[in-house]
Amino acid sequence: GWGDSSTGKTKFAFFIDLTPEEIERIKRFINDYSQFVIVGPNETIREHFSDELDFCMALDRHFASEGKRTTIGELVYQAKYVGGIIAARRAIKKIVEHLEYAFKRMPKQKPLSGACLSYIPHGQNKSHDLPEKLAKALSKKLKTSSVLCKEHPLIHPTLTIDKPASKGLRLDKKVIAWQKIISSRCIELSDSVNGNAVYVFDDLYQSGVTMWSYAKYLKSAGATTVLGLVCTKTGRDTDNI
Repeated sequence: GWGDSSTGKTKFAFFIDLTPEEIERIKRFINDYSQFVIVGPNETIREHFSDELDFCMALDRHFASEGKRTTIGELVYQAKYVGGIIAARRAIKKIVEHLEYAFKRMPKQKPLSGACLSYIPHGQNKSHDLPEKLAKALSKKLKTSSVLCKEHPLIHPTLTIDKPASKGLRLDKKVIAWQKIISSRCIELSDSVNGNAVYVFDDLYQSGVTMWSYAKYLKSAGATTVLGLVCTKTGRDTDNI
């Protein structure tokens, strides 16, 4: 059962007569979640969102406590910014291996219509970007998974209007930009998500506006559940000031 600490702020779980296999499962859980970062609607965006995103997890922080990039943070940097196609491909391959493991550790959803993968839609000035590459690569690795819908396991989102670059946008402006996209139905999906659970991929989670906004759009299109899986979480919860 559960027990309270002396301050009442912490609860302890007590397990009795565990088998060696159960002990290993608990150790694996502790090991995973000492690195994974579970993220939700922080105070900077809470007033704009409610239940659009059902679960979201990052593989790790972007920077470690000493100011250096984490292993995942460095791989993202290699995949996005370091010159050379070969180096980028190697980094993406390693990231996808981490994503595949994390995907199998996320809450599993099996609605009647199955589950599918998607990614944050990029601007019209980009022919492709990292989230799309990661989703495509992971879709291939998970093609035999019983979790995914066989008819359309990967949903491609296409913006029909261009949006301002996120790097130069303050949080309030980013919220307004996404509200316009959602209200105007300016995202075309390659297939229906009605009745599906959708796993959404992105490379970086900062304030969460982008992930929560896309989740809102997917819910409006009929998705039953939306779960986010991102590479890294920044150390702050605010966008550009």
